[in-house]
Amino acid sequence: MKAGWEVKTLKQLSKDKAAIVSVPFGSNLKVSDYKNEGIPILRLQNIGKGYFIDKDIKYISEEKAEELKYHSFVSGDIALAKLGIPVGKTCTIPSKFESGIITADIVRIRPDKNFVDYQFLEYYLNSDLSITQLTRNISGATRPRVNLSDVRNIEIFFPPLPEQQRIVLKLDSLRKQTKRLETLYQSKLTALDELKKALLHKAFNGEL
Repeated sequence: MKAGWEVKTLKQLSKDKAAIVSVPFGSNLKVSDYKNEGIPILRLQNIGKGYFIDKDIKYISEEKAEELKYHSFVSGDIALAKLGIPVGKTCTIPSKFESGIITADIVRIRPDKNFVDYQFLEYYLNSDLSITQLTRNISGATRPRVNLSDVRNIEIFFPPLPEQQRIVLKLDSLRKQTKRLETLYQSKLTALDELKKALLHKAFNGEL
């Protein structure tokens, strides 16, 4: 391993046990508690692999949120899905949502910012290095799920903070290049599809 790097578990990235929380099975948060406005709740369908899905956001009352405050989030926290395929997909909660409550099968992660770059951690948790660890512990044949202790015990190859930040810059640049190429190739595929349709039309009309 490179000099200065360490192997740490996710739970070692903060001294506060409440830095990594989930909602226990059988929580008293029900669909009937959902409101059209109030305190936002974070559900599985809002978590993409490396991106937040700002769609069909549900809310609960302030009173209900106070009751569930141990399972709260603030903007900038990391959210991980412990249910579904792929298990372990992770995103950062955007600034649009200043605070709210997580629902079942989500883990809210809030490590110590003094030595953890959140973007570095998000990249790592979405990598095969992390997902492979969780996959080993999957339970449930039809709805694969991992438990909170599995998440807390994810092992991370962890460099010093300046190195984390350098890695993030490189990965951000690579992601931008990838998206640019995806857009370019999608445009080419669309153009080829249109050409194919035009040629077929001419062929079946005896124009070729």
